[in-house]
Amino acid sequence: MKTKQLFRMMTMALCVMLMSGIMTSCKDKNDSENSSSDKATAAFMQFSFATTDEMMQIFDFNVEYYDENGSLKNDKLTEAAWSKRINSSSLPAKLGFRVKLEMKKNVSLPGDKKVLISYSHSYTSSAMDADHKAVGDLKRGSSDVESEIKSTQVEGWAKEHAAKPLIQVAFDYDANGNASNGQW
Repeated sequence: MKTKQLFRMMTMALCVMLMSGIMTSCKDKNDSENSSSDKATAAFMQFSFATTDEMMQIFDFNVEYYDENGSLKNDKLTEAAWSKRINSSSLPAKLGFRVKLEMKKNVSLPGDKKVLISYSHSYTSSAMDADHKAVGDLKRGSSDVESEIKSTQVEGWAKEHAAKPLIQVAFDYDANGNASNGQW
């Protein structure tokens, strides 16, 4: 069970790092109501994904995301923890991440072995002003998935999850910085 403890510690450390990097804005009593720094000019999204070394040996993970200009990009995971922050270049903007997997070729698992399926993600997103301070509603979410399956079931599980993303989050920001759930 050391893998579970390590995974939980890794997830917690990643969450602490993410939360320490998020910029928020507080309004001072002396700030003007029409301050230009309160006007949304762009948006950001911070996303992290973590899994176990065992899963990295069995599966290939790909993260698709929208870059600062709204173009779809793809990163193949080479380590068990991945994190990225995207600042849009302007509004309106589309921001989002999704994680896909497929089973590696030539992976052989003993029939009597149990495989720990374990991964987590977290995200934070908001409109931001010209000083890159969050304005408006802060969107946050996270999940942890952990279960054991028989090694004889791994290939079927992988096929099922190759057809749809493990995790998918997207927001569409309008010209005023208001977010709605986005579509891929």
